Amino acid sequence: MSFDVVATDIFERKIKKLSKKYRSIILDLTQIIDELSVNPT
Repeated sequence: MSFDVVATDIFERKIKKLSKKYRSIILDLTQIIDELSVNPT
């Protein structure tokens, strides 16, 4: 099974705002997306 993770504009704005407070959130989300790409269950 294959899929793409697509972030909406609103989500990207919220993450950008949150990343100022939580510096590692971008790396955490990248890791989650990578893990979901390998094993989506």
